[in-house]
Amino acid sequence: MTDSLYPPTPAGVPPELTRPHPAYRRRVAAMIAGLFVFLVVYVGLVALSGLFAVWIAFIPDPKFDTGKGSGKGAALYFLVKYGGAVAVGLLSVFLLKGLFKGQKAERGSTIPLDPADHPELFAFIRRVYEDTGAPPPRRVYVSPQVNAALIYDTSLLNLIVPPKKDLLIGLGLVNVVTLAEFKAVLAHEFGHFAQRSVGLGSYLYVANRVMQDVVYQRDGFDRALDAWSRIDIRLSLPAWVLKGILWVVRAGLSQLYKGLNLLHLSLSRQMEFNADNVAVSVTGSDALIHCLSRLQFASESLGDAATSLDAAADRGVFTADLFAHQLRSADRLRRLRKDARLGLPPDLPTDPTARVTVFTKDDADGTPERYRSHPSDAAREANAKRFYVRSPQDDRSPWLLFGDPAGLKLEVTGLFYHRDLGRKELYVSHPAAEVQALIDAEHAETTYDPKYHGWYDDRIVNPGDLKDLPPAPWPRDRVAAWLATWPPADLESRVKFWAERQSELSLLRGLESGNLSLKGSTFPFRDKPRRAKEVPALIGLVDGELTENATASHALDRAAFLAHWSAARRLDEAAPKADGPSRAAALLVRYRFHVTLQGLLQQMLAQDSRLDGLFRFLGGKQQLAQADFEAIREALGEVRGAILDTLDDAKDLKPPALANVPPGATVHDLIVDRGDTKLPELKGDSISGEWIGKLKGRLDGVLTRVRRLHFKSLGGLLAVQDQLAAEYATDPGEDLPLECLDG
Repeated sequence: MTDSLYPPTPAGVPPELTRPHPAYRRRVAAMIAGLFVFLVVYVGLVALSGLFAVWIAFIPDPKFDTGKGSGKGAALYFLVKYGGAVAVGLLSVFLLKGLFKGQKAERGSTIPLDPADHPELFAFIRRVYEDTGAPPPRRVYVSPQVNAALIYDTSLLNLIVPPKKDLLIGLGLVNVVTLAEFKAVLAHEFGHFAQRSVGLGSYLYVANRVMQDVVYQRDGFDRALDAWSRIDIRLSLPAWVLKGILWVVRAGLSQLYKGLNLLHLSLSRQMEFNADNVAVSVTGSDALIHCLSRLQFASESLGDAATSLDAAADRGVFTADLFAHQLRSADRLRRLRKDARLGLPPDLPTDPTARVTVFTKDDADGTPERYRSHPSDAAREANAKRFYVRSPQDDRSPWLLFGDPAGLKLEVTGLFYHRDLGRKELYVSHPAAEVQALIDAEHAETTYDPKYHGWYDDRIVNPGDLKDLPPAPWPRDRVAAWLATWPPADLESRVKFWAERQSELSLLRGLESGNLSLKGSTFPFRDKPRRAKEVPALIGLVDGELTENATASHALDRAAFLAHWSAARRLDEAAPKADGPSRAAALLVRYRFHVTLQGLLQQMLAQDSRLDGLFRFLGGKQQLAQADFEAIREALGEVRGAILDTLDDAKDLKPPALANVPPGATVHDLIVDRGDTKLPELKGDSISGEWIGKLKGRLDGVLTRVRRLHFKSLGGLLAVQDQLAAEYATDPGEDLPLECLDG
């Protein structure tokens, strides 16, 4: 690697910066002690249960009197002896098997890099781990995501031998950071490579897997125990005893599990601080923090691009470069939010000793510190700048380090379609510019004019009965006056009112259900303290206000329809179209299509809500009564049936002209699954997780596509109405007698 591609290391870094803090050493000691306690307790349980099973099996048999009734005593004795030996032996095996479960890190969404293909990158990586004093990675992988990470496999062997570590580089991160920030990210990860306490994470993982399996998982052992306990009590007594013992073991390990993980979270936060210090030592105090400031928006931009690319893939169009669309999505989101600096770090002042604060405590997500695996960004910035060292600037892109970036982007983009978007089709790429043109046309149709202030966002339009039309359009002057004040001046306040009342209702419903709890005896509501007993009355108040607001909104929807329909009728009378349907007829077609499509969307939203409710119910259940199982199976079958009914209804529904929708296509063509998602009818006495996953995937896919088409339909409808209003303002014509208009 040429030195020109390696940002310089800052001068004046304090030597004590990377020295482990005493708090770090204390946490390491506590973690080791906790793992030792776990090992002693767990191995002790395995040994005691095994020895007890052997002891029961080999105690001498007493001599039984051959008199009347002695046979029952002998039978009970042998049942307790040998049944108990089997039961306790099974417990020992059940506990022991957990120790032999390993876990491989997920690498299915990654691509390994060959040093021969990317010599500059690997030389850059080598310089970073040499500068930080870290060992080299075993392999280097890339993924499409906005991240970088240390990844490694875990197994029982890792209780003795430290795991081999690999470096993961997310190209979604490479795409948005500078070369100096990229160096800081790698230095941070190699700070983890150098931490001996990383091995504790693998040890904890083995311990966690064991405790999770014992405490939370239910497998063939539990099913066999349940079956045993359902037979005659004279034969199932050992099973009931074993159930009681297992409950006690699980309760104890559950508490140990929670305590160990709180210890690990505390250690993990300190490890992040230490890794940050390593990055600061070779890149200065600003580079890593500036990178952190980009991450959330970069992830959002990648997600926005993914949504658009998924929609394009539904039309058989696939891009060659995911990351070009990530940048275009970032530009679009900045325009929408009217913030040209969104997701960008601040400029540094010319004075090299002057600091710029990037994060504040208000930026935190509210998660209590003890439950965080990473410190808050504000805490990380304070740590990185406690010995402030200005970072050398290098605003070039890290793509300079990669050999054949276009080829790598193409390969990773194909992986992204397959693994992240779940596309099953053959990946045949198109130039990114061609795909972006399709996306831009889609956004133009689904991005509503700011003049509506979000009035149409995620909202069901209610124009009333479209068959109940007035005998004549509104008079010309009335149409002109109405269109001149559309949208109304109070529309923004209506939108704000609705959002505030919905937020209030969510709070009150949470308090009512117990999902939210009061910190004190009261809670603030409209600048007044309220008590829990007032919640039902407040719910009634807010419900009433929302109902009144919805009624007024529907009246406005009806007026908007009639005004634009009247404008279309007046324009048709003044200047009839030479070919095709009249303006009024075309508007009616769009409204009728949109109302029908809204019905399909509401059906899918109802089923999505129903499925979420079923998942919440199942989430709190480890076992189901037979009646509950049958009710769940019936409900799942009804969700499946509703999806199929929606798809059938969509076969006869054809959309009006919309961007990127081929002529003659039906709604079914636009919302049906493209991949292999066949979902057979539920049969038998079991419901597999795979079947439920396919059901959820089918519902999510259809709902996403219906919602997307709904946005397009509404955007097209609003565009037609705006066109009618503009045309009417130019030449509204004159009122004619009713017989002329209808004749």
